Amino acid sequence: MRRLSLILTFILVLLMSTTLSAQADLALTRLDEDVDYAVQWMQLLYNRVEGESRNVPQAARIYAYAGVTLYLALMPTMTQPVLDIAQLNDLPPLPEADPALDYDGLSIVNGALSTVIPGLMAPLENRGTITTTNNFNTAESNGTRRAVSAVSGRQYGERRREVDGATVDRSVAYGEQLGQAILE
Repeated sequence: MRRLSLILTFILVLLMSTTLSAQADLALTRLDEDVDYAVQWMQLLYNRVEGESRNVPQAARIYAYAGVTLYLALMPTMTQPVLDIAQLNDLPPLPEADPALDYDGLSIVNGALSTVIPGLMAPLENRGTITTTNNFNTAESNGTRRAVSAVSGRQYGERRREVDGATVDRSVAYGEQLGQAILE
């Protein structure tokens, strides 16, 4: 499990590195911060998968969905996205960011993953029902929800200190819409 988490983190680092600009020093500083946010989410996911003793196929699916969510959340802020969304089978229509508005990629990630992770980690008997993320109450799912809330709240506060509050709020809301679409 740990090795899979590290491999996925490495892949995400490579994907995010495609967004580097000509301003190398600024871009590398930004990339370090982007990677740190992604690593926080992947570490949380790794801890929850391990804590809930998910089997290998379940864990692989959870990591794959989280990785795709992370990438799709960053796409609106990429100048040249690498992935063609049409390549993803059975992906429902996704909400689109308003091109006239500014978005903060890390806040979109926050909104998307804070929505997707509890849905992915829901007890299997609740998966695919209207109550998937609302009405499950086990020690494991409550632990996941608390962990997601802690990471999400910390990152939200950090982004509000660095980026205009309206941009952060709009970005988190868009990320939550994206996360809901991915869970459908």
